[in-house]
Amino acid sequence: MSAERYRLILKRLSRVALGAFLGIAAIPIDARADFSDGEQAYSLRQFVRAIDEFRPLLEQGHRGAEMMTGLMYLQGDGYPLDPGKAAVWLYKAATKGDHSAQLVLGSQRLYGHGVGLDLVEAFMWLTLAGQSESAGVVQQAQVFRDAAQAAMTAKEIETANKRAARFRPWRDGFVDDD
Repeated sequence: MSAERYRLILKRLSRVALGAFLGIAAIPIDARADFSDGEQAYSLRQFVRAIDEFRPLLEQGHRGAEMMTGLMYLQGDGYPLDPGKAAVWLYKAATKGDHSAQLVLGSQRLYGHGVGLDLVEAFMWLTLAGQSESAGVVQQAQVFRDAAQAAMTAKEIETANKRAARFRPWRDGFVDDD
């Protein structure tokens, strides 16, 4: 896949992920206002302001801020374009159960964009993203899963499905759980 085609896919993924994330209800009330301010700044392309709004939330381990920071690194919005750093932030949000982050991280693993190409990991993350309540995320996850599956062995698919079945969201350990 060409770099330009993947960039177009990432733009679409960002819109799907952001749209799905706007409906999240699991954000603590005291964090919602700052997060909403960050999302609004991002949507207005005021990236410095968005970064300032997300920074304290990142320090609290806020999965939404982690997902948005990952998208910003992936797109080069406010941060230097860095798919590797994007993957780190997306991984943090994905392990906490964020389906949008799982979708984008799965696509990165599928194409080796900023991380090593790993079809088993891609399939696992995309399977988890497919459990989203957002139809857009589910639909895009299925498209990417189908692409991964076409290149995988039956054993690899079985391994990925087992990993997805065992997955439980968890805190990353860098912040207090209180």
